[in-house]
Amino acid sequence: MTPMLEAEIKGSTQDVDDGFFNRVVEQRVRRTGVTDASITEFVQNSGLYNNNTKKWNNIKKTTVEKKLYEPFYKIFQKVIAAFKLEEREAINTFNVKIQHIEGDTGDTSLKTSPDLFIYGSGPNFYSENLKLKFEEKADYKYCASPCEVKTERNLEEKVLTQVGVYARQCFMQQGNRHYVYSLVMTEKRAFLLQFDRNGLLRSKYINIHENPKDFIYLILLISSPNCTTLGFDTTIYWRGDKRYIETLNEKGQRVEYEILKSKPLFQRRTIRGRGTLCWLGRDPDGKLRVIKDSWQAEGRGLESDLLQEVEGVQGIGQMVAFEPEKLTIAALRGMEGKELPTGMADRLFRRIILRAYGQQIDKFTNRRQLLHAFRDAVAGHQRLWDRNIIHRDISVNNILIGEEGAEEGWRGLLIDMDMAVRWQQAATMAAVDFRTGTRAFQAILVISSEMDKADGKILLAHDYLDDLQSFFYVFCWVCMRYTPTGERLKSPPLGDWETGTPSALISVKSAFLNPIVTEHNELVNTFGQAFQDLFDGLRDFTREMHRWKLLNRATMPNKLEDMKPHSDKNYAKFLKLVDKAIVALDKEQQGEQQPDPCPSSQQGPLSNSSEQPSVPAPPPSNSGSSQQIEPSSSMKRTRDQRDADENEMDVDEQDGPPAPKRTQTRSLRTQTRPLAQPLSGKAPAASTNVVAAVANPAAPVMRQSTRLRIGSTQAAPNVQAVMRRQSTRSRN
Repeated sequence: MTPMLEAEIKGSTQDVDDGFFNRVVEQRVRRTGVTDASITEFVQNSGLYNNNTKKWNNIKKTTVEKKLYEPFYKIFQKVIAAFKLEEREAINTFNVKIQHIEGDTGDTSLKTSPDLFIYGSGPNFYSENLKLKFEEKADYKYCASPCEVKTERNLEEKVLTQVGVYARQCFMQQGNRHYVYSLVMTEKRAFLLQFDRNGLLRSKYINIHENPKDFIYLILLISSPNCTTLGFDTTIYWRGDKRYIETLNEKGQRVEYEILKSKPLFQRRTIRGRGTLCWLGRDPDGKLRVIKDSWQAEGRGLESDLLQEVEGVQGIGQMVAFEPEKLTIAALRGMEGKELPTGMADRLFRRIILRAYGQQIDKFTNRRQLLHAFRDAVAGHQRLWDRNIIHRDISVNNILIGEEGAEEGWRGLLIDMDMAVRWQQAATMAAVDFRTGTRAFQAILVISSEMDKADGKILLAHDYLDDLQSFFYVFCWVCMRYTPTGERLKSPPLGDWETGTPSALISVKSAFLNPIVTEHNELVNTFGQAFQDLFDGLRDFTREMHRWKLLNRATMPNKLEDMKPHSDKNYAKFLKLVDKAIVALDKEQQGEQQPDPCPSSQQGPLSNSSEQPSVPAPPPSNSGSSQQIEPSSSMKRTRDQRDADENEMDVDEQDGPPAPKRTQTRSLRTQTRPLAQPLSGKAPAASTNVVAAVANPAAPVMRQSTRLRIGSTQAAPNVQAVMRRQSTRSRN
């Protein structure tokens, strides 16, 4: 995570103004009852500072960092004792390995050692009334402020990233932090760091010997008995061994929700950004709710406004209440009205309370539940699109399985409207942006937007086709990284989708869309022929829509009324493929022979045309949206079953680009690592060929096994080598 953290901090560091120390540090310390006179008295009478030499005892010029640990530790200890900070304690942790927790996996193999650690107790920390041993206190769950000691000689900019690693663990393991303070000290100087959702605020250096009172002010700030001053969200607290959050219910009343399992239901791992965090809570009446906190950039529309607009819309998670905006990063920094670094906007804290549903789509328990959840979420996305709203952040985290026994249309739900925009706003219509969405599921044109802009290319609007491409990646992610019953594979593929440079990701995803695939000797898992056929169909659809946008870059419509004719048909095409898979799965599980609900005469968009129109032709007048079609009888038979989580439409042949010829059924486990080297640095030479192959799917295709193959740990051969073999076969 260090390179990612470096990228977060780079370009996002705000330096304080000259009045910061008096306006922020001194004032926040004095609010706790500490006076300037008491600090002066401590410096003069503590026995730690020599008033004649104007030096702190035992803190001397050195090139050995370890010699500074004990003197600083003693100063911290004595400050905390003298000012009676009963719920704070200084811990010398330079030689203590403190465990990390990474994401959903709970990985605790990584450990770090802040040089000095302010331990905190009380209702806003992990649990109150704990009596812990020393080694138990050295835990990021109880960390008020992690501190670092350096020498003047080894003080470098990388210390910001080093301390950022500690701060990130405080955010992740505590869950109720708006920001995290840290103090960096040398034998001569000290400075304050504040990590928050806008990155990093860095104070000016103070000379600890010439300004001993200022040094004590800094220690008192990062050890404050006031948890709000330390950056805690005090509406989230412990009482005994249970955790609670105080917020609004559907009647607008402030009530206390018990947080189930005491941990966030979902949490973004990065420091800088939206910092989205969700809690699963139970209100006093026993109703389950999801409380979602996030930090939105100033100027962005309110998610609560969009959720009010889509109240009652099937397939979309429903809001029951929201809190008015109060907090901003600028206010938390004490830097209101101050200039931000170029490209950075202030962020506002937003909390909404949502109806609770099932778990994320990758927590499915059987194949039918997975397909139903996927289907209803896509249909919900179309309903958003029909209301001039584009979601722009389709990911496994943002698709939920419906409640047990949910009706059709509610078996899968699309959530998280943080990145959603209304299309009627002209400023948002040419908005493909590399920074928008979740990296692993971004469409290729979104990933390439930064490079396209630099090359002077026309930036296409982020439209429904980009989100449908993301839905395809979600389907692949879930099917390739889990078993049919929902167990996560030990060494799942597609990890490269989360990392790498834009050029490398474009190469990888372009190869993934290409019908060139590899055979695998080892089968890790099999979802069945219905899923294999669905993968083939969705991949063909996704590749052709991507090609169509590329070929029509200069003439693509950017108004909803111009796009609606072909969007109706493309949604229908996509949903029909899913419906076909649902019918086939039902037949498979009933032991019946699978019919073909999609006759071969119904080809993809513009299947009889060899040329691309600059604007897609409108559908016939009898073509409607998928919401108007009754579900198949096969689906009706399963709607009340526990594992059920809408609808067939004919697709007009004049929509979009020509459909490729159907090949033999191909492997779901496609070429995900077409490169001979890791995903870093310059894009591999294979990328040009791969992108060209996606733009021209008429290239020869390997004959494939008809069995579904996914999740293989065997490395795929180089794409260029595969293509050379294909070319040779074609010539022969």
